[in-house]
Amino acid sequence: MSRWGSFSPATDAVSVRLFCLPHAGGGSSLYRSWVRFFSSEVYLSAALLAGREGRFNEPCATNIQDITAPLVRDIVLQKITVPIVLFGHSMGSILAYDIAQRLESEGIHVAALCVSGRLPPHIVYGGDMHRLSDNEFLQRLKRLGGIHDVLLEEPEILRQFLPSMRCDYQVLESYRTAPIQLNSPIIICDGENDSETNMVEMLRWQDLTRQPIFYQRFPGGHFYVREQGCAIATYLQNCFTQLSLLERSSLPLDYSAVP
Repeated sequence: MSRWGSFSPATDAVSVRLFCLPHAGGGSSLYRSWVRFFSSEVYLSAALLAGREGRFNEPCATNIQDITAPLVRDIVLQKITVPIVLFGHSMGSILAYDIAQRLESEGIHVAALCVSGRLPPHIVYGGDMHRLSDNEFLQRLKRLGGIHDVLLEEPEILRQFLPSMRCDYQVLESYRTAPIQLNSPIIICDGENDSETNMVEMLRWQDLTRQPIFYQRFPGGHFYVREQGCAIATYLQNCFTQLSLLERSSLPLDYSAVP
């Protein structure tokens, strides 16, 4: 079974394959609603990670290689002939960066890496969140906006939810990498009120590519992606057009690249 779920309708008009990676504890469902915001030229797939959704009964990974290596293998096996773009939010940004490195080592070019809500891995790493008590862990998630108050009153749901969250934070907090530069432009998306990021350090993603970067802020906090799907899709398609990945954009807006 493929570890990528595809939500876009089959069409001969595909110009870009967009692979999306979730935030910690998240799944592919976030991106399901995004399909309607993209033109038919963009075919969207989202990672199906162990310990959630259709793979709920599989043990969660606790290191990044166990997540990204199978995802890369599935992309390689597809023998894709159109440009490949990766998008990740929060933890997904780190997964996407690691996948981009692995694809390059396989001789597969990534046309663009899109990162969101996460500082670059060479300037923020470590942490002990996955070792916190359940109560401390949940309160930290609540401050981030990653958990609704109603869930805090549902112990049965929390028992199902917490293991994958802890594993994901262990993946993030154990990840170490040298600042390896990609041959892909990096498109940076950021929430205006995200307490986990700031513009100065987000722009340090430039350290990780030999190509230009793009930067855009959106209204909202760390989980702005839940409300800003249309705006994000519009921005990405305009970036794809600037990068000549698309011949046209169905939702033109004037966004500028950061040199």
